[in-house]
Formats: sequence, C-alpha cells, structure tokens
Amino acid sequence: MKKIALIDSGLYKKTKLNIYKNIRIFFDTQYGVHVDDKKTEDEHGHATIIMKILEKYLKDEKVLNIKILNKNLATHSKLLLKALEIAIDEKVDIINLSLGTISKEYKNEIYKKILKAREKKIIIIASHHNEGEVAYPACFKEVIGIKIKQGNLFEEKLEFDFNNNDIILGGTQRLRWIDGNEYNMHSSSFSTPHITGIILKLINENKKLTLKEILNFINKNRLNLIK
Repeated sequence: MKKIALIDSGLYKKTKLNIYKNIRIFFDTQYGVHVDDKKTEDEHGHATIIMKILEKYLKDEKVLNIKILNKNLATHSKLLLKALEIAIDEKVDIINLSLGTISKEYKNEIYKKILKAREKKIIIIASHHNEGEVAYPACFKEVIGIKIKQGNLFEEKLEFDFNNNDIILGGTQRLRWIDGNEYNMHSSSFSTPHITGIILKLINENKKLTLKEILNFINKNRLNLIK
C-alpha cells in the first residue's frame, strides 16, 4: 500500500483519509527542534482544505501527517528539514508540500534532503510562491513544482515547464473554510494536492516512472484527471 507524507498545519479531525501517524514538530525552549504526537490539530485551516482535496483522490493509501505550521502558518526551515527526514525514514512514496521558504539560509541543507528522498525514489510535489518569488524546495529540478497563473480559474488549461519539472495551472478554487463559509481562494497550496492525488494514482499503476514521464502522462491526459 502506498504512503504519502502531508507536511502542513496539522490534522483535520473529520478527515476520511487513512492517517496512520500524527506528528508535531516545533521548537522547544530547552531541547530545540522537538517531535511529539500532541496538539497535532490544524489550528489554521490550511491543512484541512488540503485533506479535503486529497479525499477526492485517495482511497486506502496511508497518510503520515506532520504538523510544522502554526496557527499563523509560520514555521522554520529547521522544522521542514526534520519533517523531510522523518518522511524519508518512514519510507513514504510521495511528499506533499503545500509550502516553501524564500529564505536561502538553509537552501543547501534542504537540497540535500531532497536528493536523499529522490535516492529513495520518493516523489516530492511542492508549491511555488504565489507572487513568483523563488521558493524552496519547489524550485529544485528534483521536485515537481506547482505554479499558478494569476487571475485564472483552476479549471483552465494546464501548462508545463519540462525543463524545471513544473506544472502551471489556474489557482482560483471555490473552497469551504473551517468557519463553514465558502471563499474563492487563489493559491498554489490548494492546487498542489490535486497533482499529488493524480501522481499517487499514477504510481499505483506504474511505480517506476521518472519525473519527466509523470509530467508527460499528466500533459497527455490532463482533461480527465482533475477532480
């Protein structure tokens, strides 16, 4: 059974996903980067939306839920590094990162983790910055990066940057937030799990595909894939 790591803002309690482990990574004043299984709930709503989208694609696949974003969607690259390390150790097949950093401080360390994941044949799908700034790890060629076209609806035509392994799509979706209200949201964060779900289904059928082959398949079959 395939496994996916969702590194985000925590657990949506009512999710239908097959969550097999909940983890929180945070800074402890005494011990530094700390890992436990307490207070893993989503305090913001970001991960809740992502889980609801993934529910459209996933069936019985196991989900490793790692919380590194706080209620203000703030985190630190050291927490991301630890989350990637755990996901690799858990031998997941896919890592969904609807997040990234524009800071270059830990760029090299993040890249090394990405390379280690790819050595283990783990596929990483990560969101680019909504305003076009360079974001890590989405900008690395070893990652499938998700970009959005400004002002375009989500349903509009997908585009591909095969040199950088990027998928570009309309980012506006009508989504229900945790307050019960629906909003038009324009974000690469919420486009990313659609691609994650598509790729998970694809590797269920053929686990030996390269990133280029995955993008080529999505390019040829895109009209029938998005839910």
